Amino acid sequence: MEYDCLGPLFQWFLSHCNGQWEHNNGFSIATFDNPGFSIKISCQDSDLNPEFDWGNFGFDEDGGEKDDNDVEFFVIEKKDYGVSLFSTPGKMNEAMSALMAALL
Repeated sequence: MEYDCLGPLFQWFLSHCNGQWEHNNGFSIATFDNPGFSIKISCQDSDLNPEFDWGNFGFDEDGGEKDDNDVEFFVIEKKDYGVSLFSTPGKMNEAMSALMAALL
């Protein structure tokens, strides 16, 4: 599987950098041992897509709803500070596409 999905996030970040914005906003990427990863985006000074359907995006291999037995899923949450994404590696590209739809 190719992971070429971080480019749009970096482009989004760079498009907001203006000498001030990046001092209070940005993103961090962390990994988990289950395995998985998270991306936390601080973007209080940025607009989020008002048409984005916020909620948990858990999908099984058939595209159905996530249940406790699924091993591949992702979650995007709107937070006070911005946006959080949690995902398993197999859903990374799909998760990043959904994340970018939330960001303007």
